[in-house]
Amino acid sequence: MKISVKSLIQWIKAFWKRIVHRFITQIVKSKFVQNVAMVASGSTISQGLLAVSSIILARLYSPGDFGVLAIYMSVVPILTVLATLQYSMAIVLPKDDKESKVLFGMSIRLSFMISAIVMIVSSLIVVVGSERVGLKEIPPYLLLIFPVAMMINALIEIFNYWNIRKKGFKIIAVADVCAAITTITLSLLFGILKSGWYGLVLLGKTVNMLTQLAYGGRLIVSKESLEISKDKEYSKTTLKHYIEFPKFKLPQELLNSFSNNLPAIMLVAFFGPSVGGFYALTRRVVGLPGSLISVAISRVFYQKSSELHNEGVGLYRTTLKATLILAVVGIIPFGSIMIFGPSLFVLLFGAEWHTAGIYAIWMSLWVYFAFCNPPSITAIPVLKLQKQQLKISGIGLVVRITAIVLGGLLNNPILALALFSVSGTLINLFIITYVLRFAFNVERRSR
Repeated sequence: MKISVKSLIQWIKAFWKRIVHRFITQIVKSKFVQNVAMVASGSTISQGLLAVSSIILARLYSPGDFGVLAIYMSVVPILTVLATLQYSMAIVLPKDDKESKVLFGMSIRLSFMISAIVMIVSSLIVVVGSERVGLKEIPPYLLLIFPVAMMINALIEIFNYWNIRKKGFKIIAVADVCAAITTITLSLLFGILKSGWYGLVLLGKTVNMLTQLAYGGRLIVSKESLEISKDKEYSKTTLKHYIEFPKFKLPQELLNSFSNNLPAIMLVAFFGPSVGGFYALTRRVVGLPGSLISVAISRVFYQKSSELHNEGVGLYRTTLKATLILAVVGIIPFGSIMIFGPSLFVLLFGAEWHTAGIYAIWMSLWVYFAFCNPPSITAIPVLKLQKQQLKISGIGLVVRITAIVLGGLLNNPILALALFSVSGTLINLFIITYVLRFAFNVERRSR
């Protein structure tokens, strides 16, 4: 049977019109994709600016300065987890706004109360002397910044969850860009003035968060929220309904935060600020693809999965699809870092950062699978798997601490990071598999 060129071309055009064109059109018109694109655009611009600025900042600040930044970037997220007892994360879940406003108001109160307690403790440590309590590697004044940054970060988190609930993704995107511009401007200015770690931490990151807070609060109706919170009986009922968040999600997030942020603190403790600085810059560069894409998908997917669950729709296919998309997207950037890590770091940041490029080879393996797991992580509270996640996080923390300690005892920071990265890879793989299997079984039973 002969097929003419003309008929073949016509068949290809018909196939494109019926199948491919329709598929692409559906994707482009998808509200989920549009929301992801909106958040990703803000993340892409902000993280892109930060990535480019890192090339200059690495020449203005020493590895020791980045080591102090590493401590700050590790301690503040851990403290922020405590700030609202994780009630802030529940803001997205209720079907109606009444419960969400109660959770919003309570989260704000908790953030102020717990931050005040941390400030008292930090002040006492400064008065007594950080060296006497085993914190000699942490500059005393940095201890006073921690509770302030904790409170600001908690408020940003609360506002973001409210904006996610209200699909205010544009506000989140613009806030990210404004904060990035502020950080870069101040960090570069005070880097030129040779201000040391103050320029990176106090004037860069802290003002960054204030910018995010100022812009991110535009959609908030805090007055109405606090008025509803005065209904004590209703508030008690609401808080009791979401008790799994402080009961299981809080310790799980603490364990997870410790697991992710402990390396910087332990590397500084074992090997000094310079090694912590190498780790900080490596984490910043290797984590760039996650900041650009997976964070956006995580924010939008959380709102979408909650909406689907409230409508009685299964999450297996949606979670699997989002995970596979991330897995494909991440192959090129993370694969490139694994192959060309040291050469890229020397080219971009200078010869003194060659060691950071070696760290990047190992860390890219762990961060790749962390890049793929946001759909599974955000599906956990929707599927009420907080208790199971707590157990996994506990085991993961023990394994990761053991990895760092072993490398520290052998005085080998590369071995410490290699063991840490491999353990992190296995844990992320297990979480993805477990959540997908659970979602599949739930969906199958509901048919």
